[in-house]
Amino acid sequence: MLDRPAPVKQSTRAILVEAARRCFVRNGFYETTVEDVVRESGIARSTFYRHVRNLDDLLIPVAEVELIRVFSLATSAVDRTSHARDQLTDAMIYIIERPTDWLQKFGLEQDMIKTTNLIYASAPDLLERVGVCFYPIIDEGRRNGELRNDVSNAEVVEWLVQNTWNLRYIHRSRSDASLRDRIIKFIIPAIVAHPSNG
Repeated sequence: MLDRPAPVKQSTRAILVEAARRCFVRNGFYETTVEDVVRESGIARSTFYRHVRNLDDLLIPVAEVELIRVFSLATSAVDRTSHARDQLTDAMIYIIERPTDWLQKFGLEQDMIKTTNLIYASAPDLLERVGVCFYPIIDEGRRNGELRNDVSNAEVVEWLVQNTWNLRYIHRSRSDASLRDRIIKFIIPAIVAHPSNG
């Protein structure tokens, strides 16, 4: 008989994060209570407080997973045969048009700025983890001379992410053509290589 590997035991925090995600989807963030998460996770209330201070401590890791999912979907949906600037533009449009499903489910659509600021402030390495989705496009754009070499991958990603969230608010009343035009005119030029900077 073959020995089967023992199942990997989830950490208490991971169990709480997943239970919180289910509660946020079902009830919304503001309607979810600590008691809901405790009941959903099967973990004692005292254990809950040994691992997290409050529901905000669970919102951050849940939102991180959702943000990384959206950025990953965006970069995998672009046409990899097009220029890097077009791939990055298309990825930004994808993110601007589609990231709100989890925010809506969590009841946080109106608090998007507050929520994203909370996430970025609490997870300083989030841009690095989101960046992993963009790095192949950026690296290829640099190799073919299309994108600047004098800024780091992290700086490019930060620029793209900040502007993506800013455009989220502007886009609500604008056409898709207007959104694409704004990205091409005002955001992408900052990372495109020019003859003077190689």
